[in-house]
Amino acid sequence: MSVEMITRLLGEGGMTAAEAILTWKLFGPLATHIGQKLPGLTDQGAANLKNVINFAVEKIGTAINEPGQVLPRVFRGAMSEAVFCDDRIAAEYLGGVLASSRVPLIGNKPEEPVVEEDDRGVVINSLIARLSSFQLRTHYILYHALRDLYEGVGPVNRLHAGVKMPGATFMVALTHNRTSACGEKLAAIVNHAFSGLYRESLIGDYEIFGADAENSFRFKPSEFGQELFMWGYGYGNLLTPHFFNPHLSFPISSDIYLPSEDIKLVVHDPEDSIQVKSYWYDPNWSEWCCRLTRPYFDLE
Repeated sequence: MSVEMITRLLGEGGMTAAEAILTWKLFGPLATHIGQKLPGLTDQGAANLKNVINFAVEKIGTAINEPGQVLPRVFRGAMSEAVFCDDRIAAEYLGGVLASSRVPLIGNKPEEPVVEEDDRGVVINSLIARLSSFQLRTHYILYHALRDLYEGVGPVNRLHAGVKMPGATFMVALTHNRTSACGEKLAAIVNHAFSGLYRESLIGDYEIFGADAENSFRFKPSEFGQELFMWGYGYGNLLTPHFFNPHLSFPISSDIYLPSEDIKLVVHDPEDSIQVKSYWYDPNWSEWCCRLTRPYFDLE
């Protein structure tokens, strides 16, 4: 089917001309399936699908104009989730998987392009499908907090330290600033979020100090947790140490409010070899805390 026919099909499904062209550029011939599916979706389902596509295109940037497509298995998993994805953070993660999974068309014959076989996104799609919106939002919040502390320093002894934040800060970010809406379920939701991430190896050891917003939370990161975070931003083709790279952009969603001054780095011993500017003992935290220093990354 020609590009003109596919974009016309997408237009008949409710997409604007610009949306149809970008969808074609993102998916290649697989965009036909979206055109066939759109007329049968509810308005909300179509809007959810478009949101995921828009996030993917945004994360790809100008590279969207280079020939490429998403492999069928990755496409199927992302699209089956996208239609029912009405949480902004989950939609961003799915869009990042699509952006990371778009492979170039190789070869000199446009009518018979060779596609690079890279379907790692199948695993990430499956993982996202297993996580609730609370678990995904918690993952997003925790790893943004980690990056805020470590950005530019690198992975030096990162697993020997943890991140700690006030419960109130975490709750506002987790519940869209609607903590009261969770009511008596709040403690169960927090436990569900942390235990689920731990079960999937997306965080290491964690502690929940108390069961309400007046207490605090601490966790240790995991390499797989960093990897999922990078996939969610369209950086799935970079190694996880780039999580700390200050030259990469990880803008926080407008759906999340996370004041960096509320987040602390916790170390077990002030003599740990992690590179720091200063240590101090915070009686409010009953922990040794520190400020990091000296950039680690050198792109040359």
